[in-house]
Amino acid sequence: MVNYTLGRTGNDLVVNAQRATTLGAVTPSGLGSMGAALEVLGQSGNAGAASVFAALDALPTTQAVGDALSQLAPDTSRTAQQASQLAAGTLFSALEGRMDSARSGPLAQAATGLSAGDGASRRSWVQGTGSQGTQDARAGAPAYKLHAYGVAAGLETDRSANEVMGMSLAYTQAGTDGKGNAQGDEVRVNAATLGGYFSQTNDGMTLDASVLLGYNSYKSERRVSFGGFTETAKGDYKGWQAGGRVEAGFPFAINPSWSGRWLVGGRVGYLATDGYTETGSAAAQRVGSSSATSLQSVLGTELTHTLADNSSLQLRARYLHEFSNSPDVKASFVAGGPGFTMAGTRPGRDALQLGIGWRKVTAQGVTISLRYDAEVKANYLAHQLSARAIWSF
Repeated sequence: MVNYTLGRTGNDLVVNAQRATTLGAVTPSGLGSMGAALEVLGQSGNAGAASVFAALDALPTTQAVGDALSQLAPDTSRTAQQASQLAAGTLFSALEGRMDSARSGPLAQAATGLSAGDGASRRSWVQGTGSQGTQDARAGAPAYKLHAYGVAAGLETDRSANEVMGMSLAYTQAGTDGKGNAQGDEVRVNAATLGGYFSQTNDGMTLDASVLLGYNSYKSERRVSFGGFTETAKGDYKGWQAGGRVEAGFPFAINPSWSGRWLVGGRVGYLATDGYTETGSAAAQRVGSSSATSLQSVLGTELTHTLADNSSLQLRARYLHEFSNSPDVKASFVAGGPGFTMAGTRPGRDALQLGIGWRKVTAQGVTISLRYDAEVKANYLAHQLSARAIWSF
């Protein structure tokens, strides 16, 4: 990056340092204008970033400089968005399972409520959830692991013989941990989410709808490490999200113990995060506020097998297509210099969700449910396990 020459001025020896190239010229294409912004900061002589430029100037090759600039770049791989979506997905999954239980599971066979000829029935439920996933490196973004663990509880009532509605409250802790070149990067999310759901069952069609509104608290760590420089920049910020899902089902029967539904629907989500200023590193950045949307179509099927009068097994598969793109990232260095913009990593467009569930009504009238779901898309695999208990009153 820097060429040194020795000269003489009178009786004095003078060492001259001259950059062989600009940072903008060696910036990888995916980093947008960040290299040019760093160049302006370097020319300003700001002492706050002196350690960064000293380490950059000592790197032996342009490839090493390009790798270092990738380390300096803000997160464009949607890790905070992915963690937030995973947290929301655990609640949506709980609501989906609850509506299915009320419609056709052992609870419907069991015994209480308008469908059994009783007066209006009310039920409470509580569910623990856990999800883990891995996103491999793709489109220039590093790999990372995801997780989400939480608990949801709800109340519901029968509106009529074929309609049920309810509300729920959930608390989820989610996060991501970087792998490979992103080792040491992490995002942690604490999410409090309010949800509502409605399900209607008719002879030729079922309709499920659910919505949620959530408040998220984020803490992030971004480890910047290259030759001669290793520091961690930390962030602390807030955000909120909203989402909705609607799905129509068209029932069919195979034999007395096997039945199913063809599924078609849509999903929409919105996530907003505040801007924040990192601390703890000469490479710290100011990251602008952002918002992201998700719009997905859903096609699928499910099969239900009656094991006994009080238990059943369900298999399900859904194909999802994502229509939205990731937002750009706007940031600047805390030490100074102009702002810059980087394109967000394009999301995976197509996903396949596969699941299996088991439900049983105990002799005491409590419904116990276990559920496993997997989501597969390009370079991505996630697993979710949930357990639920339901009491009627």
